[in-house]
Amino acid sequence: MDDREAGKALLRDYLNATESIADIARELQVNEKSLRRMLGPKGNPTLKNFLSLLKVCSSAERLTLQVCHH
Repeated sequence: MDDREAGKALLRDYLNATESIADIARELQVNEKSLRRMLGPKGNPTLKNFLSLLKVCSSAERLTLQVCHH
């Protein structure tokens, strides 16, 4: 599993565990079904959509995300 797939899986698991997909979809102004497809195994979210999703999720959890360079 590459980093992109791992990131989608983690976000999908988070949204399922917190049962917040409807709220997040509403905040992002996207259809809930589209959000599920975007994070699905065959989903291919744009960088803009992925970053918007990360921002909303981290804000909901009061987290600060950092990008690490290896």
